Amino acid sequence: MSRKEGGLSRSDRVRLSAFLDSHQAPFTCELRQRGDQQEVVVHALHPAHHRMDTLAIGPDLRERRDHQMVMLARLAGVRHLARAYTDELQAPPPAIPAATGLFVTFEGPEGGGKSTQIRRLAAALERAGHPVRLTREPGGSPVGDALRSLLLDQDDMGPVTEFLIFTASRAELVRTVIRPALEAGQVVLCDRFTDSTYAYQGFGRGLDLPDLKAVTQVATGGLTPDLTVLLDLPPEVGLARAQQVGAPDRIERAGLGLHQRVRGGFLTLAQADPRRFLTLDAQRGEDDLHTEILRTVLEKLSPQPVPEGISDDVPEDAPEHRHLHPAGHRSARKAR
Repeated sequence: MSRKEGGLSRSDRVRLSAFLDSHQAPFTCELRQRGDQQEVVVHALHPAHHRMDTLAIGPDLRERRDHQMVMLARLAGVRHLARAYTDELQAPPPAIPAATGLFVTFEGPEGGGKSTQIRRLAAALERAGHPVRLTREPGGSPVGDALRSLLLDQDDMGPVTEFLIFTASRAELVRTVIRPALEAGQVVLCDRFTDSTYAYQGFGRGLDLPDLKAVTQVATGGLTPDLTVLLDLPPEVGLARAQQVGAPDRIERAGLGLHQRVRGGFLTLAQADPRRFLTLDAQRGEDDLHTEILRTVLEKLSPQPVPEGISDDVPEDAPEHRHLHPAGHRSARKAR
């Protein structure tokens, strides 16, 4: 690999190759600025110790054209690098007006208690005086709800088809629900968003992450959550919990191997973006989780101290939140 092709020295390529050979694919990569230098940071799952490892490489990238790094490492029979760097900067996406509300997403493996925590958070925020819009994926819009049934009920569906249907549903949700609510100054709470695509269709199904991100960028206009709550737990525990709620859907029936890769994917994404992710052990007590989630959200909404007494949950028979989407979040079937 010459300097023009990537900027990695021979010794750096040897280090990177050894790191990738000793870890499980896929990997996430990012480019970080350190003073006047840039370094490549690679995150990967250690197969034996089930932990996330990080390798930082400091290439001497002096030319502006090398600024955008699109390294992709994947497993397709044998481990290989698809490419290291682009030669030219890609054109930036069209500017999107800044949202004024707060966008919070809930992610994690099956059975992590997302629906319970998102409902409790919505009720507590309203008691604190914040307008809330609660929604979900897939669905949340007339088009999305129609596509939801396809995703849940059609067993014979390829990974690319699955990804594109999820993305079509998301595009409508962003256009008709999420962005208008944010522009109105509401707190939008969404049960799953783009990170589920990267975890399930990327890490789980094996589709290329850069391709998924490129299409997702078009569908969402580059919308990124202000906070992502990741409720993490072992897949065996989560799937057992989910089975107690109702009959498993198509994705829940996909097999333990897929769900283990999905969990590893979520942890990889969280480690790569620690400022956005709040990663919590979903096996903790429900009240403890709610208290920590609520406090984190309120700190983002206001620098003022968290008021006392707003974390008490509403009774199960209380009326639905007036800002909830008409689809009825609490009675919705699971989609992932």
